[in-house]
Amino acid sequence: MQAKPPPSKADADPAAHSQGGSHGRNTQKFIDHSNPGERRPIRRRHVLKDRRYRRDDEITLDTSMFLKESPYFEIPVQNVTARVGRTAKLTCVVENLGHFKVAWGYKVTGAVLTVATQVITKNTRISVQREQQSTWVLTISNVTMKDQGDYWCQVNTSPPRSISGYLSVVEPPVMEGGNEEVTITSGEVANLTCRARGTPTPTIRWIREDYDRIRINATYFASDYIGSSLLLRTVNHRSAAGYLCIASNGHPPSISRRVIVHVK
Repeated sequence: MQAKPPPSKADADPAAHSQGGSHGRNTQKFIDHSNPGERRPIRRRHVLKDRRYRRDDEITLDTSMFLKESPYFEIPVQNVTARVGRTAKLTCVVENLGHFKVAWGYKVTGAVLTVATQVITKNTRISVQREQQSTWVLTISNVTMKDQGDYWCQVNTSPPRSISGYLSVVEPPVMEGGNEEVTITSGEVANLTCRARGTPTPTIRWIREDYDRIRINATYFASDYIGSSLLLRTVNHRSAAGYLCIASNGHPPSISRRVIVHVK
């Protein structure tokens, strides 16, 4: 009768067939690539506190590459435009965050503004809200021109993952000065001025209050004129009228100033 071969080690230890062993221990194996000539299995020994790295004897590996799911940005941070004095909100959506944290920062200065739901900056106009588990909203109230720039949303993976959005701050036109009434002798030059500020820089447009054409000089008439200064050369009694300077920059409301010209 043919003799039976001796039982294999696997047959002798049924727990070797199970992934967890008799005590539910993790026997997942990784390959050591530090020695190309030798491919020996490495058993997971222990995981560091931050769970990103594991250490086996003299070898340290970043285990994030083995994870089926790791943090990722669901959508880009949308650029935002806000008016001076209003509130701006930038939204960052991070899925599979796990034990990691989300931070907001201001790229212009490099300052960290918030970490998780905690506000780090001393700027009292900054706040952060977590919505629906995966959405982080940075809120800037009473926006000023100094708030304009890139804001980054970052996850503290190794290396960190970040994405940014831009806050544009606009300011509707504001009148800063100019004359309101001009008295000029016939045949002389009248200089009408109008100044306005805003972001973007406002455009100044002149029209006559009665919608008649503007007499720029003796031979040139125009329905309107663009520029902060309107020169009326060799004025005559027809030049006497009310003129409107209108400042606009694409962000309502436009504003106007009335200048009255008297001709002696």
